Amino acid sequence: MTLADGGKERFDSVRGGLAALEGDFPFVAIHDAARPCFTADLARRVLHAAELIGGAIPASRSTATIKRGTDDSSEEFPLIRRTVPRRTLWEAETPQIFRLDLYRQAAERYGSSEVTDDAALFERAGLPVALVESDHKNPKITTAWDLSIAGMILG
Repeated sequence: MTLADGGKERFDSVRGGLAALEGDFPFVAIHDAARPCFTADLARRVLHAAELIGGAIPASRSTATIKRGTDDSSEEFPLIRRTVPRRTLWEAETPQIFRLDLYRQAAERYGSSEVTDDAALFERAGLPVALVESDHKNPKITTAWDLSIAGMILG
């Protein structure tokens, strides 16, 4: 096993991990470890989609009504600008899987600390990324509440 140091930002950590890879791999799976509840079945389905499309991520359909608000932090109460159609919204998850050659090309050209998930590199490069429907059982652990939900999922 080879370990790579993490970086200041997500993209820096992934870049370090890719630089440490030894061998020739057709795909790379990038997992942020903040989502410990993904299943082998979900990973297989994401890999299958990546094999067909070039890149794929697990994602859950949004169940909330999302409002786009004003972007002025000086306002005491931001205002609603519009309601975003829920049917088009997906919550990105990990592991995200990509053809390694395409990922390296996109990262070299479009990588920066502004990238909040790896699919964004493919978006910037104009490459397609498949959405593989997840079942909301792969929550991101960022709060104590999230941790309790994950505990229930994992039993």
